[in-house]
Amino acid sequence: MIMNKKEFLDEVRKKWCEPLRHEQRFVKRSSLLEKFESQKTPEIINELILANLILNDKSFVCKKLSYEPQPQNVDTIVKTIDFCFETADERIVYCDVKTIKPKDNDAWEKFVKHQKYFPKNVNLHLEQDGMGGEIYHSMHNARASMLTYTLELEQKIGIYGKVPKTHFILVLCGNGFHWHLDEFEDFSDFYIAGRHNPGDQFSEMENHHITEKQISFNKTIDRFAYLKRQETNIELEQFCCPVQGPWVGNRWRAKEKK
Repeated sequence: MIMNKKEFLDEVRKKWCEPLRHEQRFVKRSSLLEKFESQKTPEIINELILANLILNDKSFVCKKLSYEPQPQNVDTIVKTIDFCFETADERIVYCDVKTIKPKDNDAWEKFVKHQKYFPKNVNLHLEQDGMGGEIYHSMHNARASMLTYTLELEQKIGIYGKVPKTHFILVLCGNGFHWHLDEFEDFSDFYIAGRHNPGDQFSEMENHHITEKQISFNKTIDRFAYLKRQETNIELEQFCCPVQGPWVGNRWRAKEKK
């Protein structure tokens, strides 16, 4: 059934907002609910979904969930991490949530220019008349965003501070069309292992960019997570944490709607 915008937002309120309204464990829940009502963006809906997942996860007991907590002992206003939750075994877990949805731009000339960076063992075949430029723009933009958001979270971690029993997770959200989980696995493996998968099509290009910009990782992010949802669907389609590909060991846990 196709819903109009009002029906869609009403369903979001019913499924993802209402369970949070009286959830005493969720500190500053009103801030997230008010942000949804004022913005009503896919990014905020994904945050609502993640809050529900954290509070209802059966693999641990969430004692307290906070939204956009300020770092301690910092007087200036800084970019906050979206969520922080405390578990029954006294772990502190921070989750930063980012939605990656590249615009539908035609990047065919960029695709042709980047041919020299593709590994010889990787054959990325796109047709210009078959939306090849748009497909490549989505792929390239998504991979660049993964690097950008990783560096952003590492910078935040430097402000919040990393102490024992404190963990940081970067949650990237997508619709499964513009980019896919296996592309995220390639990036995650590179971050964890320090080298790219043999079949990673962006390996040489990313190495060139990192060298040129003199980028280095602090390796302070403990896990990556993936949330998949179509923008026109209120339902969560898939959630994976941690995201790991075969290079590191495909041991990630997946929750997928049947």
